[in-house]
Amino acid sequence: MELNLVKNQQINSNTWESWEKFPVKSIRDFHAQFDEYSITPLHGLHCLSKKVGIKAIWVKDESYRFGLNAYKALGGSFAIAQFLKQHYKWKEKDFNLLQSSNFPDSKDLVFATMTDGKHGLGVAYIANKLGYRSEIYVPKQMVPDRIEAIKKVGGKVTVFEGGYDDAARQIAKDAKKFGWQVISDTAWEGYTQIPEWIIDGYSTLFDEAMEQLKGEIPSHIFIQAGVGSLASSLIQYFRNFYGMEKIKIILTEPDRADCFYQSAKINDGKPHNYPGEVNTIMAGLACAEPNPIAWPIVRDGADFMLSCSDDIAAIGMRKYYYPEKGDPKIISGESGAVTLGALHEICTNSKYEKLLLALELDSNSKVLLINTEGDTDPKNFKRIIG
Repeated sequence: MELNLVKNQQINSNTWESWEKFPVKSIRDFHAQFDEYSITPLHGLHCLSKKVGIKAIWVKDESYRFGLNAYKALGGSFAIAQFLKQHYKWKEKDFNLLQSSNFPDSKDLVFATMTDGKHGLGVAYIANKLGYRSEIYVPKQMVPDRIEAIKKVGGKVTVFEGGYDDAARQIAKDAKKFGWQVISDTAWEGYTQIPEWIIDGYSTLFDEAMEQLKGEIPSHIFIQAGVGSLASSLIQYFRNFYGMEKIKIILTEPDRADCFYQSAKINDGKPHNYPGEVNTIMAGLACAEPNPIAWPIVRDGADFMLSCSDDIAAIGMRKYYYPEKGDPKIISGESGAVTLGALHEICTNSKYEKLLLALELDSNSKVLLINTEGDTDPKNFKRIIG
């Protein structure tokens, strides 16, 4: 069991004021058009917070999002809508008007992406819902249940020899060769607009959470980082609305894919890759390279980077599934539960007393967590839960 914390020395309280604010209302209004849309639950773990010695723990539960067991379709759907609006020179983002049947050349339009499971599922789901085809590249190690979920919503899956970052490079080449439109949540040279739209799309999640909190402001937010798109969306949202002083933001990663932690540790202001072999049960966070457009936002806006071993995620899964008496039971997968596992260990394990003090977690702390996924790998979920 291992937790390692590094304070971000590059955080810059002046830069957030120059960040462009999300058009939150219009983005959320777009998502509200979906028949499957509903505000996902915000749970209070009141009994657990009392037990670990802090004032409040809130969990935004994205396992309910669109019936897809994860939050990712928020970003992919908004990006696809923005692309179609631009591609067909439409002024409106009315969901029904973006159906492929409204455009004579739509049969030639194919949306493509690489995924560790959830982003590809979201892209395939939205593409199919609008009547378009999708090509989804997945790494070889991805579990069959996640592949089947993509196929079930209409995505054509190609299993790729290599990891997530290798698949990102390959999808860019193949999309150019076959004329596909890439909907990627990470950027590269010459490809930034769509990943920016994806980051924008995630803001619906945070806007819902703050509405549900009814004026309460978290003192701490633990947020997962894969390539960093969700984390950069959260940072922009909360820094724009609440500044730098009120909320500590802690980026949380697997210790065998902790590119943001490594970057903060090197502390030269530049993004750095995880140097070893990516190997973690947290498949949704198994990314060795930071998203280049997410990096400067994370660098300037996150307070701490936290690197976690796989057993920390397993602890979180069990804490959600077997709650304290009086708290709700939550189904959370490996990537979704790592933040709760980390919070619990920091607050209760004397081994991490220095981390507790560094994060200033105490009886006045109010912590927001995001359960980013449900049991997207049912077999491993059952093995861990027992």
